[in-house]
Amino acid sequence: MEHFCFKRESETLYLRGSGRLTSQNSEEFKNTVFSFLNTQALRKVLFDLSQCDYMDSTFLGVLVGIYKKMRGHGDFCIVKPSEEATQHLKSMGMDKIITIQMEMTDFPGDMGSCPNIPTKDAESILHAHKNLMELSQTNARKFSLLASVLERQIQHSGSSKNQC
Repeated sequence: MEHFCFKRESETLYLRGSGRLTSQNSEEFKNTVFSFLNTQALRKVLFDLSQCDYMDSTFLGVLVGIYKKMRGHGDFCIVKPSEEATQHLKSMGMDKIITIQMEMTDFPGDMGSCPNIPTKDAESILHAHKNLMELSQTNARKFSLLASVLERQIQHSGSSKNQC
């Protein structure tokens, strides 16, 4: 079962993700993290992925978004990723931009939980994939068709709204 926990202590935001981290649960995770990043002075975000079984491309794109938001303001670090998580991070080239710490750091024991609300927003999924596409030409080629389909879907749903 997928689960997200978080806690802010001083200028550090601690995050923990377990299970399958996918487009189905990335939106509420992103909203929770960005609410901290937009309103709190944070110098460090630590994300424990030691219990992560799988991450899809949408979730990986959300992680790149967190990195981009923190860049120039503080550090974003993936802590002790599982073997599966490490493979996913490397396959997208994220190990070249995001600090990956292989040893565990002490995390607070009493962390809050993010609600698990499925992502259905094509714009959020598109934005996450554009984050990945910016990392390399390989990623750009890999996700260009998906991005085109999502852009058409967004454009079509926008024109449908205008007709009402």
